[in-house]
Amino acid sequence: PPTPPPPRSLMTSASASATAARQFAAVEFPWRQVPADLDVWSWSDVSSWLDTKYDLRTAPWPLMASFWPTLLISIGYILFVVVGKRVIRKPIEAKGLMIAYNAFVIALNAYLFVGIVQEIRQLEYGWICNRVDYGPRGARLAWLTYLFYLSKALDFMDTVFMMIRMKFEQASLLHVYHHVMMFPIWWSAVRFCAGGDGLFGPLLNTFVHFVMYTYYLATCFKICIPGKHLLTQLQMAQLFAILCYSVVSIALDCQYPHWTLYAQVTFLITLLYLFGRFYMSTYKKPAGASSRRKPLPSTTTRAPSDSAKLE
Repeated sequence: PPTPPPPRSLMTSASASATAARQFAAVEFPWRQVPADLDVWSWSDVSSWLDTKYDLRTAPWPLMASFWPTLLISIGYILFVVVGKRVIRKPIEAKGLMIAYNAFVIALNAYLFVGIVQEIRQLEYGWICNRVDYGPRGARLAWLTYLFYLSKALDFMDTVFMMIRMKFEQASLLHVYHHVMMFPIWWSAVRFCAGGDGLFGPLLNTFVHFVMYTYYLATCFKICIPGKHLLTQLQMAQLFAILCYSVVSIALDCQYPHWTLYAQVTFLITLLYLFGRFYMSTYKKPAGASSRRKPLPSTTTRAPSDSAKLE
């Protein structure tokens, strides 16, 4: 079935979208690089330049008018992790809430994946070099990108469950870095370029998350699914594919803002490095390492997590 339209309060009318598209098109967008005379070390100069480039359709939507709410939420997330590890003393299992959360995330990512596929087919996207449609035809894709951005805030609940269950070791550098960076990155995507080549990431990510949270939901019901390491491999393959796609988009000089692609390439390289370290330390331990390790006292041994996150 076709994707239902967003609420009227969150979506401009067709005429307003057309007006916004004309206004946006009147400003030349530097695809390849920022202006040569722009002082990139001056926040006021960069902010003023970006204020002429945002998508007028998405600006009225909640959290999109300013970067400050997203930044403050991200800072609050980091503080919650740092302070929580020091003040939480009694674990709370919250298994029923975890089951409901995993089921909701599965449904949300299925909805986003199907919706994105429908829209890129309707807009006749090619394999690469797809421009952002700032007109009425691209409004639905912009809305789906916005929902994807909001889903990155919802992903903070992964960490909340780890913290209240006192699984502090799971809230690792990789996990926190991954989550805290995705939220502002996708604010930027919705703010400036909701669509085009930027949709390759959400397309893969929603599929991968659908698979991951299906696994997590199964473990909540004590269903043993072999091949846990394959989930980490799937995540790494996703990141590598998006990295390659971004590099090719730059190399082909596609008409998608290159400054966003440079930022994405940098983030993905750091994320792949951290994932690689996690994978090698978790699944490629040297032979005999476990036998040399001293056993922990039984009073400190914890049962395996019902929904251990792999990030």
